[in-house]
Amino acid sequence: MVLLVVQWRADEPARRLARGPQPSIAVLPFDNMGARPEQAYFSDGITEDIITDLSIIPGLTVIARYSTYAYKDRPVTIRDVARDLNVSHVLEGSVRKEGSMLRITAQLVDAASGAHVWASRYDRSTGDVFAVQTDVARKVAAALEIALTRQAEAQLARRGTSSIIAQDAYLQGRESFYQFTQAGVNRAVELFGASIQADPEFADAYSWKSRALVYAFIAGFVTSKSETIGNAIELARKSTRLDSSLPMGHANLAWALRWDGQYEAAAEAIGQAVALNPNFAEAYVWQSLILSALGRGDEALAAIERSMALDPHYGVTSIFAYGRAQLALGRPMAALGAFDRGIRRNPVFLPNYVFKVHVLELSDDKAAETARQAMEGINPGYAASAAYRYYLEELLQ
Repeated sequence: MVLLVVQWRADEPARRLARGPQPSIAVLPFDNMGARPEQAYFSDGITEDIITDLSIIPGLTVIARYSTYAYKDRPVTIRDVARDLNVSHVLEGSVRKEGSMLRITAQLVDAASGAHVWASRYDRSTGDVFAVQTDVARKVAAALEIALTRQAEAQLARRGTSSIIAQDAYLQGRESFYQFTQAGVNRAVELFGASIQADPEFADAYSWKSRALVYAFIAGFVTSKSETIGNAIELARKSTRLDSSLPMGHANLAWALRWDGQYEAAAEAIGQAVALNPNFAEAYVWQSLILSALGRGDEALAAIERSMALDPHYGVTSIFAYGRAQLALGRPMAALGAFDRGIRRNPVFLPNYVFKVHVLELSDDKAAETARQAMEGINPGYAASAAYRYYLEELLQ
């Protein structure tokens, strides 16, 4: 019996992908079969990169990492995962890393029948990991009878880095970033910097260092905007110059530009990201927030609904983006409902409070003051935070 990770509330907007003739896939976290549990970052990194490679294939719908990682280290069945995420296929596998040698297994399972559509085992050196990930994506596409476009072929042919040192620092950096703590994010910045030092042509490392710096600024870990946002813009631009086909590079450029108030440029960059990766759930969240700031509510709502469909276990940021899009469409009550849902999900996530207070100020000063007091009680330092100042500027523009 599967223990569902997320308990859905009836008042939350349900977003499910329509199951049609187009194949859809969820990639479960690959098992770390090595002798050292602390090397789980390596198997997690391979899983995420395979998700990314599959995501750029036109004609294939790919569930986002956030939703599939909800099943990590949990006893689940393929059929139940497929039903929960509404996909036709599930990819699972394992990674064993011993010194410089790798063994990677992968199995593609048809959810309806439980039959293995394709399976393979790779015994390679760690330096061949990108080639293995690319081959898995190609074999999955072939098994599902999806013809690769010229753009997809070119994107899959790209090689991240030939430096084992750069690759390892990069994977450790991503694992550290996902802790979302001050120590974890600051450590991620250092690790991405070490990756860049080991391979100055590694576009992915520049892109992720940019992302980590923006997060450090938003969370208040580093207060200097020039050291974070300014640096992040330059790093993301460097990433896109090194590899213009990297969706994450364009997405992180857009995110940094957005926090610099360059909304039009951010909208252009995020548009490039989702054009390169039509399954990029997180980029659709960012696109929605950027378009809402520009007053393009219809497009913002379409973007966040697409993200929610690709990421059924979506988080509080997606709920906020949904409310923000409703507000941009001139639907304050629908927006207020979303902000309240977000507050119930995560009471310390500041943006939902900021915009709830704003909506209430439009009609009910007493309720707005009560909401403001609640925000102050849970987020006592809110007025000094970068997020508060940014959103206040956005509301006043």
